[in-house]
Amino acid sequence: MHWILNDKSGKSIVIEQTKLGLQVYSDSIGTLANDPIYCEQIHNLYDYMPYNPEIFENSELPGNFSSSCRFLRAALLSKSITKASNESEGIRDTFKVLENISSKDEVLLYHEAPYFPNCYTLYRTAMCANSGNYYVMTYGNNQIDKFNLFHENFNGKNPVEYDLSETQAFHIRN
Repeated sequence: MHWILNDKSGKSIVIEQTKLGLQVYSDSIGTLANDPIYCEQIHNLYDYMPYNPEIFENSELPGNFSSSCRFLRAALLSKSITKASNESEGIRDTFKVLENISSKDEVLLYHEAPYFPNCYTLYRTAMCANSGNYYVMTYGNNQIDKFNLFHENFNGKNPVEYDLSETQAFHIRN
């Protein structure tokens, strides 16, 4: 398992369970991928150090859906986004980056044997540390669900569960 946590100042850490135990890294780029481990992902970034997001036409972003390429794209795309002026813009921009790096079950051509069927991003999440709003988008429904975690009792003994729809929802306009 792996997690990325951001505080209200924008600083983040990555927490990973590895063969060596629980690892915690200071995360200066605000990006996480599931495999390989975080320190290897950072090492892979050195191949792209001259990259400048202002000259996309002269640089190619990694194109496949391997975890390493998705990590690189997330790091590069995250740094090229204009700073959001409010929570809605920040969440929109976060989900735009996540859209570009989510693994699709239709594009598993990069996998070597053994093939892992149904290996795709099940959900995408984002949270605003200031408001406590937690946003979720599932694979089956690209409408974003919003939950306010500050309304929950974190001292309780039972876990809090939310129902998420896997059926595509539509905003009916007429």
